Amino acid sequence: MDFSKFDQQVDTKKLAQEAEEIKKNGGIGDYPEVEKGNYICKVEKLEVRETKDGRPMLSAMFRIVEGKHKKQCLFFNRVLYGTQNDANMIAGALTWLDSLQPDIDQLIVFESYSRFNELVMDIAEDVSGLTYEVAYDPKAFNSISIEDVFEEE
Repeated sequence: MDFSKFDQQVDTKKLAQEAEEIKKNGGIGDYPEVEKGNYICKVEKLEVRETKDGRPMLSAMFRIVEGKHKKQCLFFNRVLYGTQNDANMIAGALTWLDSLQPDIDQLIVFESYSRFNELVMDIAEDVSGLTYEVAYDPKAFNSISIEDVFEEE
């Protein structure tokens, strides 16, 4: 496909500047901020990824599936290495993962960072068909708490 035709139809410099500004402001765009409250969501992403400075972090993105914020996202991130108390951060991540109620044939435990990554991938696959009621507080350390879990009908 020849994408140069789009370059000719759009002011690409202006578009690039606008995209960079949105990115700098947290990627919000024109969506209203999601306020503290309970929301019905699905897990859209669940992974271990690197922070900007290269440390492992548990990262989850939930997509709101109903209500005035439908289609907007909620985020949960937990740095797992290089904190003042890595063991506490990992224990909190394990407890949070357990609250997703995955139906997997393994214990939700930390053995190593590479094994933890595999565990998170298994959980992500298992919970993809579940819907959650979550309590969201963007200012709290645990921004997302699982209140209830529903199986897809």
